[in-house]
Amino acid sequence: MAVTDLGRGGVNYNTADTATRKKITQNQAGIASDDAYRQSEIQRALQVIANREAAGQDTSAQQKYLNVNLGYKAPASTPAATTPTASAAPAVSSNSAASASTSQSSELMGMMRQLATRESTPFSYDANSDPAYQAALQRARTNIDQGNSAAQAEMNRRGILNSTITSDRMGEIASNEMGRVETDVLPSLMQAAYQRYMDQENMKNQQLSNLGSVAQMYINEDQRGIDNTNTRAQLTGYLPGGEEAKGLVNQLMSLKQQAETKGVTAAERTKLSNQADGIRAMLSQMGVDASQYGANVNYNTASQVTPTIRTLAGQQLDMSRNDQAFNQQFSQDQFAYQKARDAISDQQWRAQFDQSVRQ
Repeated sequence: MAVTDLGRGGVNYNTADTATRKKITQNQAGIASDDAYRQSEIQRALQVIANREAAGQDTSAQQKYLNVNLGYKAPASTPAATTPTASAAPAVSSNSAASASTSQSSELMGMMRQLATRESTPFSYDANSDPAYQAALQRARTNIDQGNSAAQAEMNRRGILNSTITSDRMGEIASNEMGRVETDVLPSLMQAAYQRYMDQENMKNQQLSNLGSVAQMYINEDQRGIDNTNTRAQLTGYLPGGEEAKGLVNQLMSLKQQAETKGVTAAERTKLSNQADGIRAMLSQMGVDASQYGANVNYNTASQVTPTIRTLAGQQLDMSRNDQAFNQQFSQDQFAYQKARDAISDQQWRAQFDQSVRQ
C-alpha cells in the first residue's frame, strides 16, 4: 500500500504499531467528518511548523499533512478595512458579507479542485514492508525452531535422531508453519490493507462532499445578498456605490480634512479643491450624487453619507417628478398670465363703458 505521510512527526502507517495505526485512522476520520477538529488540527500543525522552523528542522512532512490531508490554503493578504460610516440614503451592508462569502466559496472551490484533480493512488501491498507480516514470519520461525527441537528430542529418545524420519518431520514442521503464514496470515493482512485503503479513499470522497456542501452554503449566501440588494434597490431606488466609489469618497474625505485644517493657506486650499473637483467628477460619471460631497458641505456632514447610485427606475421617477413639477409650474404661470390678461381686459372694458356713459 502506498505510504501516506501525515506529517505528525513523520509517522509512517506501514511501520507504525497497531495502536498508532488506530490513532492515524481515527485522525483521518475526524478530519473528514468534523470541521472543528480539522480547524484545530490546522492550528496545531501551523504551530508545529513554526516551532520546527525556529529550531532549523525539516518541515516537509508537516507541510504535506497541512496542505494535503487538512486541505489548508494560506489566506490571501487583504487591505486594511475602512471605518464604516452612516448614510443619509438607505445604507446597504450586504456588500461586505457577500464579499466574505464569495472569498470563502472561492477558497473552498480551490480546495475541492485540488481534491478532485488529485491523482488517485492505486492499491498496492508490499508484504516485506508490513511489520505485521514480518512479525508473523518471526513467529513462524520461532515455532519451527521449537518444533524442530521437540522433534529432535523425541527422535533421539527413540534412537533414530540421524534417520530420514527426523529430517522429514522437521521439514513437515517448517512447511506447516510457513504454509500457515502464506495461506492464512498473508491474505488477512492484504485484506486489512485493502480495507484501510478503501477507508482512506472514502474519507477523501466524504471530505470532497463536505466541502461541496459548505461551498454551496456560501454560494446560497451570496445569492441571498444579491437578492436583498436588488430588493432594497427596488424599494429605495438606490444601489450601493461599490468599493471603487467608496475608495474615491475616502480620498475626497481626506482632502476635505486637509482643507479644513487650521492654518492651511489659500493656495493649498485651492490645490486641494481642484483635486476634490476631479474626484467629484469621477463620482458623477459613476452615477453617484457628488453634490452630497460638494465644496459647500463640510467634512462632518459629508462623512455621514454612504455613496449610492440611483437606479434606472429611480432616475425615471426623478424625471417624472421633474416633468410633473414643470407642468405644475407652467400651469401656474399660465393661470397667472391669463389672470393678468383678464384684469387688463376688465380695465379696458370698464374704461370703454365709462366713456360711453359720459357721452
